[in-house]
Amino acid sequence: MESNFKKIEIVGINISQLRQIIRDENDRIINETNAIKKAESLPEYLTQKQVAQFWQVNVKTILNWEKNGILKRHILADSTSFRYHKKDVLSIRK
Repeated sequence: MESNFKKIEIVGINISQLRQIIRDENDRIINETNAIKKAESLPEYLTQKQVAQFWQVNVKTILNWEKNGILKRHILADSTSFRYHKKDVLSIRK
């Protein structure tokens, strides 16, 4: 009887190392999935505090991102407050 599984031969790696690689990749996929879910729940425009919480950084980091052109603030219609657009926030690569 023929098996449905292909035999994979990995040279230079032991079973413990292979298990760790699989665990690491599984963790990466779970983290990525959680980040996508978290991003989907964001409002269209975010405050400095919301951006800082999303990226788990200090508000000063958000100000530095602005200063360095990484993040652009949008003035609201009342012209006394500002927000950051969700697409801009999600495009940041820490």
